[in-house]
Amino acid sequence: MIKVNQLTKQYPKSSHPVFKDLSFSLDAGQSMALCGQSGSGKSTLIGLLCGLDSATSGEIILNNTSFHDLSLEEKSDFRAKFMSLVFQQVTLVPYLNVIENITLPSLYTDKKIDESDVDHSLKQMNLMSVKYQFPHELSIGQAQRICLIRTLITRPKIILADEPTGALDPPNAAFIFQLLTDYCKTNQAGVIIATHDWSLAEQCDHQLWLTPRDAK
Repeated sequence: MIKVNQLTKQYPKSSHPVFKDLSFSLDAGQSMALCGQSGSGKSTLIGLLCGLDSATSGEIILNNTSFHDLSLEEKSDFRAKFMSLVFQQVTLVPYLNVIENITLPSLYTDKKIDESDVDHSLKQMNLMSVKYQFPHELSIGQAQRICLIRTLITRPKIILADEPTGALDPPNAAFIFQLLTDYCKTNQAGVIIATHDWSLAEQCDHQLWLTPRDAK
């Protein structure tokens, strides 16, 4: 599902690599927490795994596809077909209501989104009452859960989440973390979650600790 071989990332003006010769693998149906303090390279690794940044050396294989061999357009197509990203910041389009935000990915891929699936997800998260509201009318917790519904509704095979619970209170954070790990097992997906919270990280199948300038 996800395989990283001898990955090194060093920025041109830096005397030290963000990480060097990093290797790990993740099978379908498994989750991994990226752990470490700020500046340890968690967000950098997420950027490399999704193809928005390039490694100095090493290889990333996702769903049996080597990212090194893909063009920028092919990486974009791969993300649209197989991958979803989750961020700490709310990424809802302000002029679209909740249902329009959730179904937005259908405009850019060939994946059809059934409104009955959307309603089921909204009911599961106790959000049916905000179905036609706009982002500015939502609480942070509601908005983040809407982002998560949009992430999962297309049934991605790979989910990369960069501090998705960082702005949430403990109950909402635990709820979203549980949804991600449950989705992973139910859909045989690979899920990688960057987090500072060890109590959440230990719920994942694997934990990868990153330290500043090097990966351990």
